[in-house]
Amino acid sequence: MARDRRARALDRGQGLVELMLVLPVLLTLTFGILELGTLLDVSHSITGLTREGANMASRGAHLDSVLNVTAYNGAAIGLQSGGGVVASEVVMQGAVPIVIDQVATQGYTGLSRLGLLGGPATPLAGQGLTDGKTYFVVEVFAPYQPFTPLDALVRAVVPDTLYDRTVF
Repeated sequence: MARDRRARALDRGQGLVELMLVLPVLLTLTFGILELGTLLDVSHSITGLTREGANMASRGAHLDSVLNVTAYNGAAIGLQSGGGVVASEVVMQGAVPIVIDQVATQGYTGLSRLGLLGGPATPLAGQGLTDGKTYFVVEVFAPYQPFTPLDALVRAVVPDTLYDRTVF
């Protein structure tokens, strides 16, 4: 009986030591899952915004209206404070997509990845678009700020600005 008491006394701090060894791994895993979930949520929102905007433009809405609606609907992911929306109208001319109209949200200083007004929309070349047809492209640039203590790790893997575009 005395031997059991001594053995238990020696084992008293073992659980605490094991917890301290495993806790950093568990916290890193938990924060990583939370960060990944948030990243996927923002990415999904961006995809929905680009589809909604391009669909509106293809149904005859003016590009300025498309910008306003897309930016308003994207307020929850920071489009009105640091992000931006670029809406473009592209015409296929001789198998070369040409940007004929382009507008960006007010205050957004970034450039379209599609191309500049009057120039070729090189990312769309070779996409099987029909010659002579007009297409509408909406690009969304959303800032992403990690919120967990894994900031340095997340920044090494995830860009500061998330991007997506849809062509209708």
